[in-house]
Amino acid sequence: MVNEFNNYSKKNNLNITMNLVLFSNQNSTFITKDYELTLETLLNKESKKYDLIIYDVVYTPKLGSYFLDLNKYLQKDHIEMYNSQILSTISLYNDEIVGLPIILDLNFLFSNKDLLNKYEKSIPTTWNELLETAIYILEKEKKLNNTDIIGYNGLFSYKELGSVSLFEYIYSYRETINSTFPEIKSQNVINALETLKKLKNEISSEWMFKSDMLTTLQYSMDGKFLFYKFSVSESPKYIKSLIPGYKKGISGSSIGGYNIGINKFSEVKKRDSIIKTYEFLTSKKVQKDLIMNYGINSGIRSLYDDEEVCKSVDCEIIKNIQLFRRPNFFSIDYDTYSQYFRIYIYEFLYGNKTAYEVLKKIDDITKIYKISIYGDNATIALISNISLFCIIIFMLLSVILLYCKKYKSYFNFLSNDFWFLTIIGIICILCPGILENGSRNTLKCELSLLFPTIGSTLILIPILHKLIVNFPEKNKFTIWITDHKFIFLFLFISIDIIQLLLLQNFYTIKQISPKVMGNFEICKLKNNIITYIDIISLTMLKVILLFIILLLIYIEWNLKKSYYDLRFTVLAIYTDILFLIILIIIKSLNITNYIYYYIINTLLYLIFSIFNYIILFFSRIIMTLLKKDNEEISFIKDVNKQFINNETSILSTKIDEMNDSQNQNIDLRYN
Repeated sequence: MVNEFNNYSKKNNLNITMNLVLFSNQNSTFITKDYELTLETLLNKESKKYDLIIYDVVYTPKLGSYFLDLNKYLQKDHIEMYNSQILSTISLYNDEIVGLPIILDLNFLFSNKDLLNKYEKSIPTTWNELLETAIYILEKEKKLNNTDIIGYNGLFSYKELGSVSLFEYIYSYRETINSTFPEIKSQNVINALETLKKLKNEISSEWMFKSDMLTTLQYSMDGKFLFYKFSVSESPKYIKSLIPGYKKGISGSSIGGYNIGINKFSEVKKRDSIIKTYEFLTSKKVQKDLIMNYGINSGIRSLYDDEEVCKSVDCEIIKNIQLFRRPNFFSIDYDTYSQYFRIYIYEFLYGNKTAYEVLKKIDDITKIYKISIYGDNATIALISNISLFCIIIFMLLSVILLYCKKYKSYFNFLSNDFWFLTIIGIICILCPGILENGSRNTLKCELSLLFPTIGSTLILIPILHKLIVNFPEKNKFTIWITDHKFIFLFLFISIDIIQLLLLQNFYTIKQISPKVMGNFEICKLKNNIITYIDIISLTMLKVILLFIILLLIYIEWNLKKSYYDLRFTVLAIYTDILFLIILIIIKSLNITNYIYYYIINTLLYLIFSIFNYIILFFSRIIMTLLKKDNEEISFIKDVNKQFINNETSILSTKIDEMNDSQNQNIDLRYN
């Protein structure tokens, strides 16, 4: 293609020369699987070194952002030449066409026509037909002492080829032609694996299933296969057909091959020359030459209506092939997913694990675990949510005590409306624990910061307001705050909201992928200077606020009317500081168990909220009850004391009377 373009350029005076840089084991130190990483590293640096880049179609989701949207640079007719289904499968990135297929790899079933004709068998269209036909012919051939025939090749090696074969085979077990890739733990996939093991054990061997493409080529040239799956066949002994499926009419072939994209960082002044080169390489003429001369499949559908092309290839098979993309939409790190996918499947295919066991492990590769009453660990979520809501209801109902006469004197430190806002603030601190339920998203992340921030303001500002009101020296500032308490509160809430708005969209969702437990997601601030500045300023504001409150408490420490209130407030502040330290420590820990992560975070906010509630509010109720008990004890003591005094007085009177009587008798006797 390179020479052809350079000749074309020279002939048409384009003054463009194309140079091909080929990365291979001969001229580079990296192996094939590192090609994508090398490209990503290069493009991430906004390199202008290469204008046109050929890449494996499986990496479109990962590399697509580095290529130009071809809709903006190519004629509409040029793009529409290509099969729209193929483009939507391998060329789209965020609804932009970022590459056109220059080479397509498709797989087919090749059947030994001599053996099929010999035993009057047809080309199988389902896997069960293939199994039955192969068992029948192999048994017949064994009776003729022909033990060299292999029923099916498989191509289930431990390399990427094995993953392609597995994806392709499982895709053929979908319910209908229009169905998507089957759910990995579905009965269809279990049935697929059970049948695959039968194919290995009954018409092939473990060694053959694990073999690579070179072995398949050698055995096919020798005519030793009854059936084999491959992209091409060089032997005239075999006839090409669609890969069988779960049932008649269902098939499937993975789309492999290479796209060519335009580097978005290429020099703008060279852009016209780059576009002309690109149009040539992806033209109908070049694609036709690749089909005719090299047997390479093309994404231009109309070429398979060309009589000249159809003399070289079976156009009807190409038109009816049921294509799908390797499931790189499951995980952005396709290589890791693909590796574990085949390793786990092989624990069933070549080992002793059950199909369900290995499919569960595969599901865990990409499944995001979460605590939810509608999903995983519903019991934990149910207990947690019921507990949290019961506590919230209890806190709200306790506000009624503010209007009871016997409790009123113990809540004089704040006005009833400020006490209500304090309870709301305490409940806000509890809310991040509720947000731990269900799926993680950036809105939940922002709310998890919003609730504690606003909550702490609703707790601290009423206290600050009261301390300013009680300040011994009056001035215009303290008088204004006394008369405008809600404006004073709203001022601080506004500052919180402004700072939180600046943090909007600064959160990202980070996936934690432990080796033992399931994957889960956590909130993580984006790593940029603005985010850190805003977080620091938000923290410093709270620190300054606490410092001012503590300073005022120190000044007013001996005021009798707020003696206990100030001590409760100090205890609450020290508790909050301790909580913040514990929170920072926990957030820095690498917790890899999603259940532990949920429980720790939920309990942390719950304990913090309850401690604040007990210290600031409920302790006053306890004091009331204790005072009532003390009053009752004092009353009993007074009654007992009075009773004892009365008894003593009565006894004394009787003694006096007896003494008087005796004295009278003595007087009478002497007279």
